[in-house]
Amino acid sequence: DLTKRDLRLINKHWSFYVTPNCLTTHQKSPNFTSLVTSQSSKIVKFSNSYATNNLVYVPKFQNIKELEWHCNGDNLRDLNQMLDRWVTLRVLDLKFWLMESLTSKLMVGEISSKISKLPNLSVLKITFYHDLYFPILDTLEFSGVKCLAIDVAPAYYRSINGEDLPVPEQFQNLPNLKKLSIWISSCPSATTQASRFSKALIDSFNSIEFQKLKEFEWKMWDSSVDSIVQFYEFPLSALICRKLTNLTKLSLSAVDNHLLTFLLESCPNLTELCFKSPLVLPHSITTTSSPSTLKFNHLKKLFFATFSPQLANNSQIIRYLFPKVTTLNLTGIVCHSVEKAIDINLVPLLFPQVKKLILSSPMYKFEHLNSNQDILWEELFIQLHTQSSKLNTLVQKLPKLRLFYFSLPSNLDYNQS
Repeated sequence: DLTKRDLRLINKHWSFYVTPNCLTTHQKSPNFTSLVTSQSSKIVKFSNSYATNNLVYVPKFQNIKELEWHCNGDNLRDLNQMLDRWVTLRVLDLKFWLMESLTSKLMVGEISSKISKLPNLSVLKITFYHDLYFPILDTLEFSGVKCLAIDVAPAYYRSINGEDLPVPEQFQNLPNLKKLSIWISSCPSATTQASRFSKALIDSFNSIEFQKLKEFEWKMWDSSVDSIVQFYEFPLSALICRKLTNLTKLSLSAVDNHLLTFLLESCPNLTELCFKSPLVLPHSITTTSSPSTLKFNHLKKLFFATFSPQLANNSQIIRYLFPKVTTLNLTGIVCHSVEKAIDINLVPLLFPQVKKLILSSPMYKFEHLNSNQDILWEELFIQLHTQSSKLNTLVQKLPKLRLFYFSLPSNLDYNQS
């Protein structure tokens, strides 16, 4: 039942709870669309997939609150009409493909004006598959928007000039914004972007409007990152004078030792922290002989690539800094500088309170997991390179395990016998 409200995927770590009833138009399934229109009063989300033949049913839907639209040169006029009809939209998700005609550019300008006038719009998501339409971000007014998500995903891995990429500074004058997400899925190397990233982050943290944010995500995917990243050469306390007391969730491309020190000092209410670089010791600890009194008292979920080599000999410090972490996600990278830091024994050593462990890479080894440690893991997700006959041995070392997920390469099957 595609309209069932409690539809859920098996693996909850990758699932989304389906709350709204959604109609997705498909060019080859007009009968399905006709069937669903019998429940038109219940449909609250409409999603197109380039199809225009099913739009004849649109007048039947009066309660649409969410609209997802793949924008191309053929359907901009239809989108324009949708915005006229569904003025009470709360969620708008636009995906811009390459449209080079003058008519398309003019139509996008008209659409921008209508979006800015939607009185109830609180969530706006914009995906760019081409940088031609970046200027739309400068023409939109987001006065009522509480959640803004910008994704840059160049089609066919087309390179984009790093200077043209969106930065948080563009969205700081939004009075009601509580969640800002900027995801760059293809960008120049982290080395070439380090200076721009570090400066823009400081400018954002110093903004008065930025202090209102509860969630902030700014991530740039860069396959060349294979070592510990150093963005700052000096403490940030001299450059950033504000505390981010409202911020509870933070996700960045990388966190170096100076930035981690700043987060300890200025983000006291973080409950979730995510970054793609290895976890390092804060600069404030590595440069002083006295123990730090700062720690992440509310942080429960921590996501990072892997462990830096220095952590194994500083387990007491990590335990002190992260006393409440119960969910740990190690994303894993091919990181030559931290090859020795992939033994899974480091998890119970550094994070003894962890109950949910997600290993999104097969680079971690379980062979020498010490069963004498008090391991609290209740949920475990791992990826495997090959079929493993040692899974039973692993499970026996985890007496409190309740849920166990494992993933194999697509060309392999696991024979439970």
